[in-house]
Amino acid sequence: GTGFSYEAISGEIHKLPEKQATILRLMHQDGYTAKEVAEKMGMNESAVKVAAHRAYKVLREKLER
Repeated sequence: GTGFSYEAISGEIHKLPEKQATILRLMHQDGYTAKEVAEKMGMNESAVKVAAHRAYKVLREKLER
């Protein structure tokens, strides 16, 4: 499917857990890689990828309604 624009998801992002919201903002809005986000947030890269994946899944379900 098509990726959604930041505008489309920004209204839903603030409803996510803070950590997930931050990760999505950094990756989606600012274009950071998972590795860069992990370094910034003191997390490991796979944890960032899992959190981003979960957040996207939640957002996609909301937006597809």
